[in-house]
Amino acid sequence: MLVFAVGPFNSTIVPGSGRWIAAAKSPLTNIWGEACGGGYWGSELKRTGYDALVIQGKADNPIYLWVSDKEVEFRDASRIWGRDTYETDEIVKNELADPTARVACIGPAGERLVKIACIVSDKGHGVAGRCGLGAVMGSKNLKVIALRGRGEVNLAAPDELKRIVKEIVRKIPEKMKIFHDHGTPGFLDIHHARGKYLSNTGLEENGPRELKS
Repeated sequence: MLVFAVGPFNSTIVPGSGRWIAAAKSPLTNIWGEACGGGYWGSELKRTGYDALVIQGKADNPIYLWVSDKEVEFRDASRIWGRDTYETDEIVKNELADPTARVACIGPAGERLVKIACIVSDKGHGVAGRCGLGAVMGSKNLKVIALRGRGEVNLAAPDELKRIVKEIVRKIPEKMKIFHDHGTPGFLDIHHARGKYLSNTGLEENGPRELKS
């Protein structure tokens, strides 16, 4: 089973809410595998009216999945099998005659079931890179999931959301400065400090239940 999902704030003004998740049993670890991608694909899924796609089984031949707010359809992907993710994105949009469609796909690595293969959306603007989930798509002969949504996300309290978002936006530059200056490695100090805390308190011996309490 391969699941693609988005959250309740996706396609709203909440900062960072455009992320999407792919999850399956990882071919790399044989346990739970989850990867997070960015770009525009997740917001497009939300606008189709779906919060998640659950894909099971394997197609007999290469296919791609076309999802819009009007239809869900499996289409032949034989002519794009073997193409890289950039070529695939362009070919699918041309076939759909819709340059605004959003495409998530695998390249030759996923097709060949390479255990570190990624799922790429929007020509690299979004990459679900952990756990080899591109190989899971390849194992299903699923080359692409293409989306086009025109719906809107209905908010229960839009004015309150705007107020909260304004507060969040003011705090982002300060909170994210370490990420801006050093990228992901900037968070190593945080994990190092956490490790020292656990070591000094002995909580690493007691397990997560005591840590949570």
